[in-house]
Amino acid sequence: MPLAAVENADMEPAVYTPGMHYWIDAMLEHAVMHPVRHSFQLRELLAAGAQASSSTD
Repeated sequence: MPLAAVENADMEPAVYTPGMHYWIDAMLEHAVMHPVRHSFQLRELLAAGAQASSSTD
């Protein structure tokens, strides 16, 4: 697991500020959960790509 060795203290300071405050753990959760939340869209894109490639064969 790539992040297994990461300690809580490694996530501090807890705020990243590129103009507005972002919490590191919230950014990581978003990066992981975003595809899960939109999995139906990803499945539709993959299905459309599979249909497009099979129709060109």
